Amino acid sequence: PVRRVSVLSNEPVEVEPVAPLSILLGRRLVGLTGPLRKALQLARRLTALELGIVLPPVPVHESLGMAPNAYSIRLRGMEIAAGVIPPGRKLAADPAAQHAGHWSEIPLAAGVWIAPSWSQSVQDQEMLVLEPDEAIAANLMQVVRRAGHELLGLEDTHRLVEVVRRRAPVLVNEVIPNRVSERELWAILRDLLRERIPIRDFERILQVIAEKAQVDTDRTFLVEALRSELLDWLRPELREQGAPPIRVGSWELADRFGEILDRIEGAASGRRTVVVARDRRLVSQLLRRHLDELLVLSEQEWERLRAPMAF
Repeated sequence: PVRRVSVLSNEPVEVEPVAPLSILLGRRLVGLTGPLRKALQLARRLTALELGIVLPPVPVHESLGMAPNAYSIRLRGMEIAAGVIPPGRKLAADPAAQHAGHWSEIPLAAGVWIAPSWSQSVQDQEMLVLEPDEAIAANLMQVVRRAGHELLGLEDTHRLVEVVRRRAPVLVNEVIPNRVSERELWAILRDLLRERIPIRDFERILQVIAEKAQVDTDRTFLVEALRSELLDWLRPELREQGAPPIRVGSWELADRFGEILDRIEGAASGRRTVVVARDRRLVSQLLRRHLDELLVLSEQEWERLRAPMAF
């Protein structure tokens, strides 16, 4: 709905609500609008499968104030990612193709822009080739993974609760409001997403809360308990990581904080960096203020995730 407000007169002024996510395109990229909307539909489905959150529709608008080949991804009206699409190019998701093009200016979708004539050669080398609309959608997916906690609303939490209520009413009635309120549950889910823990197994989340809240209803306690129960969701991400983790001792934070930040930034190289710390929660809270793309694990979590899964 559109809100109406009065500004210095009796004439009503229409103010459109700010979209949770939106994309602005420069004038030369307007032709991507149709294909981009289809790519965004796929991105919404993948987000639901991967993270357990349902994205609202993502509006796409032309912006005359932007560079002609530029695009901007907005989170509640504020730019959170941007890039430039070189004319007539496709994005190859492998640095080995650098000779065929120039480095991508998309900060969250590493790759190089290549001429279409190189596409088959790149695919023969088992590299991924993205059309410009697919590259923008991939950039959006990276934004969602990083800022999923900001996209989950109280209404979204209520819908998740009602879906589970239909198949497990006793469980829902035990947890809400006897253990936590719906608003407290919302805060817990946001904390999990902030820690890169998917919330797609929502029924299991409620089961853990039903059990652990008998001991303590403190939010921090419940989030850490849920991390332990849901940790296996991080296995695929660690398999893709490849690089060894950076280990940080709690004593280092005060004495060498700037050096630690430099070390982590240097190791990132466009990838998610894994940090293993003895005091996981403290290190996570401090480092996330400066670096979003971090996965902070305790020593016990790291050893558990490295071990083969037991069946």
